Amino acid sequence: MRRPAPEHFDAFISYSQALSGELATQLQRWLERFATPWYRPRTQRIFRDYTNLSSTHDLTGAIYDALAISRFLVILASPAAAQSKWVNNEVTWWRENRPAEQVIVVLTAGELRWDDEANDWHWDETTPLPPAARGMFTSQPLWTDLSSIGDARELDRSNPVLLNSVAQIAARLRNTELDQLVGEHIRLRRRTRNTIRAVVATLTILLLATLAATWVAVDQRDSAVEAARIAVSRQLLAESSSLQLLQPGLARQLMAAAYRMAPNDQTYGALLQSPAMPGMLQRDEDVSAVAYTADGRTLAVADGDSISLIDTTDDATVSVLAGFGLGVSDIGFDRSGRRLVGTGRDGTIRVWDLADRENPRLVGSTSVDGSIDQLALNADGTRLATVERGQTWRLWDVSDAAPPTVLATLRGPGTTGSPVIALTDDGALLATTDEETGILLYSLASPRSPKLAATLTGHTGVVETLDFSPGGAVLASGGADDTVRLWGTSNPGKPRPLPALVGHAGKVGVVAFNRDGSRLASADWTGSARIWDTSDPVRPPLVAELAGHREFVNDAAFSPDSRVLATASSDDTVRLWYAQRPGASMPRAEVSAGASHVFALDPRAPRLLAGSALRMWNIAGSTVPEPTRPLVPTRPGPDAAAWSPDGRLLASDADAEGVRFWDTENADDVRPAGRLPISSGTVDALVFSPRDRTLAVAGADAGVFLSDVTDPRRPGPPRTVPVQQPVAGGDLAISGDGNRLAVTTPEGFELWNIADWRERTPSRVAAVTDVGRVDAVAFAPGTTRLATAGEDGQIRIWDHGSDTWRQVNSISGHRGAVSALTYLPDGRTLASGGEDQTVRLWRTPPDGDPASVATFSGHATSVWGLAAAADGSILVSADQNGYAFVWQLDPETLLSDLCRHSGPSITADQWRVYVGEADFRPPCV
Repeated sequence: MRRPAPEHFDAFISYSQALSGELATQLQRWLERFATPWYRPRTQRIFRDYTNLSSTHDLTGAIYDALAISRFLVILASPAAAQSKWVNNEVTWWRENRPAEQVIVVLTAGELRWDDEANDWHWDETTPLPPAARGMFTSQPLWTDLSSIGDARELDRSNPVLLNSVAQIAARLRNTELDQLVGEHIRLRRRTRNTIRAVVATLTILLLATLAATWVAVDQRDSAVEAARIAVSRQLLAESSSLQLLQPGLARQLMAAAYRMAPNDQTYGALLQSPAMPGMLQRDEDVSAVAYTADGRTLAVADGDSISLIDTTDDATVSVLAGFGLGVSDIGFDRSGRRLVGTGRDGTIRVWDLADRENPRLVGSTSVDGSIDQLALNADGTRLATVERGQTWRLWDVSDAAPPTVLATLRGPGTTGSPVIALTDDGALLATTDEETGILLYSLASPRSPKLAATLTGHTGVVETLDFSPGGAVLASGGADDTVRLWGTSNPGKPRPLPALVGHAGKVGVVAFNRDGSRLASADWTGSARIWDTSDPVRPPLVAELAGHREFVNDAAFSPDSRVLATASSDDTVRLWYAQRPGASMPRAEVSAGASHVFALDPRAPRLLAGSALRMWNIAGSTVPEPTRPLVPTRPGPDAAAWSPDGRLLASDADAEGVRFWDTENADDVRPAGRLPISSGTVDALVFSPRDRTLAVAGADAGVFLSDVTDPRRPGPPRTVPVQQPVAGGDLAISGDGNRLAVTTPEGFELWNIADWRERTPSRVAAVTDVGRVDAVAFAPGTTRLATAGEDGQIRIWDHGSDTWRQVNSISGHRGAVSALTYLPDGRTLASGGEDQTVRLWRTPPDGDPASVATFSGHATSVWGLAAAADGSILVSADQNGYAFVWQLDPETLLSDLCRHSGPSITADQWRVYVGEADFRPPCV
């Protein structure tokens, strides 16, 4: 019997079959079943053409009929969808017949960027929407980002990205609060899980009773227990994802518990993404202010009547500064990080020297009548501005280790309330507010006689907060009119208004620039924060929206490297957000080496070599390492470099001079160690054998040859490998046993036997010419496997055993060409990088299909280089812009970092709620 036609659909999914067919199928299922008990009918009806139309339908008419009875249109946006006439027609129909407010956009590929000023998409940069969407929206629609999901293997309902997106869409369709709906979903999943556990337990008991005397029973029992552990771990991952905003500390602990319970590819993949999760510091009282020292090692947190100095490496409290009877109102560091100033609501000002942060030294203090509500400190810590209740602000001299002295005092016309204040880094310009006139700019050329330079008007309500960018060229203000405004203040006498930043749902009480002025954080009284890209203050796009605080946000501060934004709230917490590239993966460290294809990782020590000047970075400590002096100070520099397996010899090309060697045994004293001449041409690729100091050299004109560089001052004579034609900028790889050489060619790649290359010319094992251009080759250590990849985006796995040569598997997932490959030392994990600006990890077992483990995003251009440490603890990726990202792969280090910002330990009651009756084992203790 045919199912009767529905009276309505809650949503119509518009998509491109070429790219998003499987995603549309899964999205339809999950939206219909989200937060619904398994035994009840679906609560939502979602239209998708292949599900809801029979083969006899008039397709065009049926599509429009379905649109006519649908409440929402869900567009799966991608470049393919933008080119689809069906998607364009469906959007056209909706635009003509339905409100744009009932459109939801799901990004599956490409880039979306909203223009707040034009109230439309940035069409020069927006690629996944069809032409009919131009001018359709007057405000930014609800949209979610699923572009990080690479293939069908990642379409798992426990995938945190997918779960978040489904929850947001479902909440909109049902007109329900997101938190309430997610809570109901978790409750139902927990109930289902408990039911499954009871069934599994019952079946296990019956099985044991029936087969108690056999090993089969034991094996099946173990399998059942393991299956239950995996099921619980998946549920914990899902719940961790749903709790990231409201309870980030608990979310981090649930993820740690999931991995410890079942350390498999799924939980490991989630763990690899955990550095980007929000962190939390739980405090006992309202947090009024936060500030970082210049080196980023210390975070000062003001709550209650004291200031705590917290070590950012382990969240340990280093020292506590007291002395504020009615509570701390504000704090600030000078640029060196040695001087800290705190103000109190009891009118006190205290100045500490933090040369020894474990034993801070109070060097000055004073007080005024009444409450001091805010301070501003110039960069060198010699000038301090404060504001008091009753419309009074003062300028202080705090240059000496003595009580601060007043330089100037000004009073506004009001008698209640408090102005806000900001000071430029050089202390030459001060901004303050007046309820009647707006923002006042004062020149402090003569500190004892401030001169009014200009008055700024534009806010339609009271101005709540001010901050100058470093250098003082831009002033940001936040107001009770829910807006952020920017002002050009390079010429203080003639400031110019810049575009207003809109989108906050409450009055803006916090604005804060990062160290170089390229980012601005703003926060409102609803508890949400935003990050704006102010590198071009004339057109500052929104970078991220951060929601999670339950009360007002009182203060915000960027870490010196701009990677973390700390927000302080009246909900007794400090939240820590990944701010450099919100929404992307968070590398452990990053290096900017300039556009160059020189890139090598020391296998024995945490040293990275990059850039045409051959600079080295120690990547073990700072998140933004500092380089050493260049080995090649002149340009143009080398185009290729490689380290020997023992890390003691570095090879780099030297143009017409051939290959140059460097003695790197002493990291602090790298010296030239010899040269290998070449007859002609340039060098494009270098690689050492994993077994000895055999060096392979390749160049489009120089050809391919091998040399023994055991003594780099007297390298052995080169032995030519008669490759048909090495590709310019190609790749080389030598197998783990040193017996095979793989070389990329314009048509594919060639494999050569080099086991006895010193005695005779290498012989060709295979030449593959039917896979298109190959850009990357990598051997799996300890195996006979070779991975290749290139312009078609496919990764192919080959077996190069002594008597056979065959392709054994292929991997899809990247969008566009794959230009970099490397195996981790385990020989089972393959890393790939490509034009889609992602780095992907794959598990490639000897038997069975490859599986996706994780996708790292964040690069802004194509990834062309990859290298793994000899112990497999880190992976480094390099892109066309000259950025190198260091990714942490060691699970114990990741767990330690995950627990570092996880707040109070999970309680036994919480454990029972989320984990069940398993033994109580807090994962972060």
